[in-house]
Amino acid sequence: MNEPRFRGSEGGSDRGVSPMIGVGMMVAIAVLLATVVGVFTITVGTAPDAQLSFSEAGEDDDEGTVTLHHDGGETIDLEDFSVIVDGSATGASLSGELSAGESRSLATGITDFDGDGPAAYEIELRHDSSSSTMLSETVPVEV
Repeated sequence: MNEPRFRGSEGGSDRGVSPMIGVGMMVAIAVLLATVVGVFTITVGTAPDAQLSFSEAGEDDDEGTVTLHHDGGETIDLEDFSVIVDGSATGASLSGELSAGESRSLATGITDFDGDGPAAYEIELRHDSSSSTMLSETVPVEV
C-alpha cells in the first residue's frame, strides 16, 4: 500500500531543497551580471594612444584651418573624432587615417579674421566613442 509521507518520516524530508535552489539562482544572477559588465567594458571605445599637436590657424577659402600633427604613437582614424572650437562642435567631417609623422589641415569654421574676434581659439580634438579629449590647445589666429 502507498502510505502518505509525512514530514519527519524517514526519506520524506524536503528540508534544504529551497536554500539550494536559492543559492543556485544567486550564482546564476552573479554570472549573468559579470557577463553583462564584461561585455559593456569591452565594447566601450577607448581613445588611441597617440601624441598630437595643432599649429597656428590661418585663412583658407574663408574657412579657418588648423594643422593637426601626429607626433607619434598609434595610427588614428579621423572619422572617430570631432573638432570642437571654443566649446562648440564645428560639424567638420574628418576622414582618413593619420600616422606618425603626418599632418592634416582641419577646417575649424573660424571666419572672424578681421581682428574683431579673439586672437586665439581653444580647439579640441575629441574621440567620439570614448568621449575623451585627445588634444586641447589654445591656437593663435593669423589676422
